[in-house]
Amino acid sequence: MAAPQMLLVALASFAVGSSAAKVHSTRGALSMSFDDFVALHARSYSKGSQEYHERAALFEARRTAALVQNNRSDAKWSAAINKFSDRKEEELKLMHGYKPAQVRQSSGLSFAAEEEDHSRLKAALPDKVDWRHLSDAHVIVEQGGCGSCWAISATTVLNAHSEIHRGRARRFSSQELVNCVPNPQECGGQGGCSGATVELGIGWAVQHGLSLETTVPYLAQDDSCSNSFLQVQGLRGSTAGGAAFGLTGFRVLPSNKEEPLARALVELGPVAISVAASNWFSYDGGVFDECDNIVNHAVALYGYGRDSSHRWWLVKNSWGSDWGELGYIRVLRREHEDQHCGIDNEPDKGIACKGGPKEVTVCGTCGILYDSVVPQFDESKEA
Repeated sequence: MAAPQMLLVALASFAVGSSAAKVHSTRGALSMSFDDFVALHARSYSKGSQEYHERAALFEARRTAALVQNNRSDAKWSAAINKFSDRKEEELKLMHGYKPAQVRQSSGLSFAAEEEDHSRLKAALPDKVDWRHLSDAHVIVEQGGCGSCWAISATTVLNAHSEIHRGRARRFSSQELVNCVPNPQECGGQGGCSGATVELGIGWAVQHGLSLETTVPYLAQDDSCSNSFLQVQGLRGSTAGGAAFGLTGFRVLPSNKEEPLARALVELGPVAISVAASNWFSYDGGVFDECDNIVNHAVALYGYGRDSSHRWWLVKNSWGSDWGELGYIRVLRREHEDQHCGIDNEPDKGIACKGGPKEVTVCGTCGILYDSVVPQFDESKEA
């Protein structure tokens, strides 16, 4: 089977001035027959087979759920029939893959964790911030059936911070992280498409450097760790690692705290975050507010804002530009987000390492405050 390709999309500016669900945009898709859906998405189900009937049942159940959501008088977001509508639960789980470590260690890196700066008077935060003017904002990745969201989230924030702090737009290789980053504590998986952490991904880049996407393109599958930045630099007699392009370390923000996350987003740039995304698949637009507490997916926080009715977080996902609002989702930002908490009692399904706790507290809508990582670049502008 041909390897899925990374989607490069020039994002058009889209208005988000109204929080009303855009029900009108999905009516056509919701009236689609299953046979039309099969043709549209090039499915190979044999009509009348057991698989055909199983997939059709999933499609009809999700169409019904979408209609119910879109007909709610209090709906903040709209649902759609899309490429996920006939997928089994085990297939949808492959679209996650984030396994944040329970014990955060520096491993000799320039690393700061769980610390807040009380040494200076902090400036008031603005009502909105939006980093979609950056070059990488216009690139939406289709992660495919690989639990590589941790790697894509890591490279998304590395791309952004390279442009912000070094003045150099780069697109780092998510595939190299999938290929090369070990996961020795088996944090919910064995690494690669079986899942790992943003911390491990950025830590690898700090120590070993990271190739560009053009050198090691995304394949949406596990592959050998070859032609890596480390190997190329070694052949040149260099051992600079991430310092070769200004990456010096990373910072893990205080867990379940809203202000440090918002401040890092405003003052530093996009932040890699973890979320409970099991209910995101049918999202089509609007302000999403229906999550469980099972944190299982890594994404990039790209901004926040508000309209006449709601505050929201702006999140860049890795499910292609044909999902959500051109690849983005707006997630409800409640007043006092760090007081909106729940218990993730299934960390073994997404966030547990060997010997980790049986349950963890996650705060913010969709657990958005639980685990947040910011890369650190030196501020020397490149020519």
